[in-house]
Amino acid sequence: IKTQIEKLCENKTALKLLEEDGGKPSALAMVMERRKPFTRLVNAYADGDMLEAATATANTNKQQPLLAPPAGDTPSQVEEKTESFNEEVADGVEGEEMIMEQELKTLMPLFEFSKDKKVAEIKVCTDEELMKALTLAHSLLKVASLLESRLKIRNSSGFNKPLTSTRPLRESIKTVMQSGLKIAKFCRLDMLFQNVVRLAKVCKSSTLVARDAVRIPSSVNDLGEYLTGASDNLREAAGNAVTAYTLS
Repeated sequence: IKTQIEKLCENKTALKLLEEDGGKPSALAMVMERRKPFTRLVNAYADGDMLEAATATANTNKQQPLLAPPAGDTPSQVEEKTESFNEEVADGVEGEEMIMEQELKTLMPLFEFSKDKKVAEIKVCTDEELMKALTLAHSLLKVASLLESRLKIRNSSGFNKPLTSTRPLRESIKTVMQSGLKIAKFCRLDMLFQNVVRLAKVCKSSTLVARDAVRIPSSVNDLGEYLTGASDNLREAAGNAVTAYTLS
């Protein structure tokens, strides 16, 4: 699995933002796990302990700082921001907006469409690579969910209970699940950068500054056609859950 993931994600901007040196999850990757679309993705595939494992990971991430604060922040300002972010706010609309702002702090430099150098540095998947990555994410999550459901027995009370004798196997299943979630996050970021690259073309179009007539740049239609085609193709290849998360 690792070899296939590395082959699909090699040198891509999305992977560089998701991982730190040594392959550890970055602060951005942890913040992405606190968004509601990620929770819905986990719920779509989760079965029993898989959901508990993902919840435990999210709770661990809540105890850590979201992202490194801007250089202009003083220690007192950082403490105020950290203290004001409590669990009640995080679970509501305000919390979702706050988490999204934390995402944007990391991604904003890549959204400067007028700067050719920034856009040129973005490396995205080809359509075929993105399709393969999304299909891999769906397959890993589906397999992990099915295997997890097989490792349970129904007790006398009618509840499914995990078998305690299969702990090593269950740990392996969780590894498969986490690999699937990692690829799903990669696909979401890559799709975002696909849009950034196309929006940069719109911003630099000479049609926008033409004085003789008002016309829509052809790149606007290209972006719309790309998103329409991607939505249909990805949903057919990988199902609704992963596709919805990728386009969220």
